[in-house]
Parts: sequence; structure tokens; C-alpha cells
Amino acid sequence: MATDRKKKLLRGPMCAALALAFCLILVSDALAQDELSADINAALADQRLAGAQAAVSVIATETGRILYRRNAMTPLIPASNQKIITAAVALRELKPDYEFKTCVLASGDVNAKEGVVRGDLVLRGGGDPSLGSPSAKEEPLAQFQRWAATLKERGVMRVTGDLVVDDSFFDRRRVHPDWPREQLGRQYCAPVGALALNDNCVGVVVKPGNAAGEKAIASFLPLCPTLAASVTCTTNGKRNVIVLDRRAGTNVVQIGGSVRLGSQGYTSLVTVPDPALFAGDAFAEVLRQNGIRIEGKVRPAGEEDLAGRKRWRELAVRRTPVKDVLRVMLQESQNMYAETVVKTVGAEQGGEGSWDAGLRCAAGMLRDLHFKDEEFKLADGGGMSRTNRLPPALLCAVLMDMNRSQYKGVLAELLAAPGEEGTLERRFKDPEYARRIRAKTGYLRGVGALSGYVEAKSGLHVTFSILINDFRDPSGNLGMKDVEDRIACAIVDHAR
Repeated sequence: MATDRKKKLLRGPMCAALALAFCLILVSDALAQDELSADINAALADQRLAGAQAAVSVIATETGRILYRRNAMTPLIPASNQKIITAAVALRELKPDYEFKTCVLASGDVNAKEGVVRGDLVLRGGGDPSLGSPSAKEEPLAQFQRWAATLKERGVMRVTGDLVVDDSFFDRRRVHPDWPREQLGRQYCAPVGALALNDNCVGVVVKPGNAAGEKAIASFLPLCPTLAASVTCTTNGKRNVIVLDRRAGTNVVQIGGSVRLGSQGYTSLVTVPDPALFAGDAFAEVLRQNGIRIEGKVRPAGEEDLAGRKRWRELAVRRTPVKDVLRVMLQESQNMYAETVVKTVGAEQGGEGSWDAGLRCAAGMLRDLHFKDEEFKLADGGGMSRTNRLPPALLCAVLMDMNRSQYKGVLAELLAAPGEEGTLERRFKDPEYARRIRAKTGYLRGVGALSGYVEAKSGLHVTFSILINDFRDPSGNLGMKDVEDRIACAIVDHAR
């Protein structure tokens, strides 16, 4: 009885203490929530945002608890945050262990004793955008050199037929109609093909002449017989002011401006009109340099070729993990990679290697997350199209779904981290913030975006999305970055 009385005497004070502690926790959380809202509101009150649309969603990743929202269901142009959708549908539909496959095949008999392929040599693309890709830090012709060595090891020194390039894994719609036509010569508007090389761009090398006033000397690297150069660039005694362009629908690279006398010259990338033929010409040249003779020509695969492809014999193959492609796509914000990933999803799961088929799969994923068709619009995979529309709440939902799925942690690991290579390399320089953020950036003229994951100082895991449209301040992208970074740092400091 004495023990029971003692328990009763203790129960009252203990319960009161626990209740007080619980109340203090609630008050602390409420204060942190108020601080979070105050800091985000202050960032969004920045005068540089006058006339702009801003939308923000901040959610506790594990529980779905809303920490902050403003215009969270307003569909806005996401710029390169569109790549989050592309990465998610690729992981869902292709799976993280998927591999892109590029092959060298023979259409006829291979006689190793005579060193002859009797028939055509075939270079077949399977959607790998990383072949000879500067974005992936790969030398343009390195893989072709390895394949040439493999063919020589197999005794191949002569091909009696053609070098056939097969890019039939995708449709032939290489340039999206929404992309700005005046920018189609730029690397970020590179055409899309199932067989890619060097980011589907040719290196244009411009060197000075022997004296001031002389015309500059231009060349292509790798060699590109399908392109011509129109050179108005002259040699100048003072500085380089070189202008490169390939106008839409043409095979002519315009090279203007001036190059400094005595300099080592200047090299930049310009898109090619036909990625498959570009790759085929480069491969044929590498084979020639290695003593392997193609007696025919480089040509695209025709219907007769494709009808007989079951008889093709594989001589060499390259396999590239999809995660390697997604990492470059997300961290470097590589547009051509994103478009090839969307078309690969379409080819593997949508019935055809097209934008429409791949984006149907992506739309299906968003419907499975309970978003209605009128709440989003998907036009391309990389975000160059200004007809894309996504609300921040949707981007958060996709990021959270990836974190809760069997692929938990995969997408977060593929996103850019501050202080490392990629689009966040020079942002969030304070280590206290840098180590806690993984995110995808986005930028078009007047459009800024930042979405991803945060580990707050409290230990809470947070998903966030920030979209800015119609930004007119002269500070441009720098101004939008500043607002985005202030919001992300507020989440680190106060989310709990």
C-alpha cells in the first residue's frame, strides 16, 4: 500500500513535468516555424522580385508535413528543374541498373584470315549521349580508337561494303519546335539522336593568319565532311573577338570577328545537323588512320538494312550505366542528355523513341502521384521549352516519392552538391550550408529555379522547390540565385 501511495505521489509531478516539456517542444517548433516563414517571406519581399512571380514549397520529406508554401500549386516555367522529372521517370521506367548500348556490327561474314568483312560495317546507337562527350570529360575519339584496336585484334583490316550508321532507336525529329531557332547552333540546343558524339557538336578551331589583316584559318575537330565553313574572321593585332554560328537548317558554320595575331587560336563548339552521320564520318576517319579500309561510303541505315539486322554480328560494344548519364545531366544541367533520356524512356516503355512517347510515361508518373493534367505541362526533357509548366508542390512530390521508393537516396546522390563540380560549384560557400544541400538549378531568361533536398541543422530532412518567373531586374540570374540561396539557407537554419 505504501508503494502504491508513493507511485501516486510521483505520478502527478512527473506527468506535469512531461507535459511541460512537451509544451516547450511545441513552442520551440512553433518559434522555428515562425522564423522559417519570416526569413523566406523576407527573401521574397526583395525589391528585385517586383513584378515577378515566385512560388515556394517546403515539406518535411519523411512525413509530408508542410513547413512553408506560397503559390505552391501555381504552374510556372521550371527551366532546368524539368530535368528532375526526366531523372525520376528514367529511374522508375528504366531502373537504376539500365545500360545504354552502342555497338559495332557486321552485316556479312567476317573472314579473320583474310582480314575482311564481306558486307557492311554498322555503327548502331542505343541512345547513349556520353560517347566522346566533353560534358562527361571523355575525349571525342577515345572510344573509336578502342574499337579500331578491337577490330584489328579480330583481324579486320578491310570492309568491302559501307559504314552504315543506325540511329533508328529514336525518331528523326532531332530539334524540338519550342527551342529558339536563333540559338540552335549553341551547345545547349544540340540536336537529339540515338547515335551521338561529342555532345552532338563539332569543335571549331580558329587560328590567326601570318599577318594582321589576313583571313583567319578555320578547321573542324573531329573532321566533319557534312559541314562547310564561311570565314569572315580576320587576324587582329590586339584581341580575340570571335563569333561562331550555324543557322537553323544549314550546313554552314559562320565564323566572324577577329583572332589575335600570334595567339594559339580559339576553339569552341557548334552543333551539327545530323548527329549519326557526324559520328559515322568520325569513326570512318579513325578506322582509316588505323589502317582499316572502308571500301564504300558512310551512309544512314535504310529500310533494307534494318529489315536484315537480325543477321548482324556484334563485333564490339560499349555499355554506359543510366546513373552515369543522369549524374552528368543533373549536375552539369546537360540538355542533350536529358532529351536522349526522355526518348530512351519512350523507346523502351512507350512504343517509340520520341518526345511524345517519353513524356507520356512522365505524365503517367505524375498522375500516379495524384496530379491532374491541367496542373502541369511537359514539352521536353531538359527545360529549354518555355511551354513546360510545373508547380513547386509537384516537384516536391516527385522528389519525396523518389526518396520513399525502392530507389531511396539514388536521386539525391545524383543531384549537384555545393562546392563540387557542377552548377552549384560556386554557391553556398559556407561549409555549414554546403554539406547540407543537394539540388537542381534552373535558368532561362527571366526564369530561375532551385529544387532539391536539405538536411536542416535540427536533423530534419526537407524537400523544397523554388520557382521564379517574369524576373525583370537588371541583376538577372545573379539576383534570382541570391533569392534562392537565402531561402535554402533559411531552411537549413530553421526547419524542424
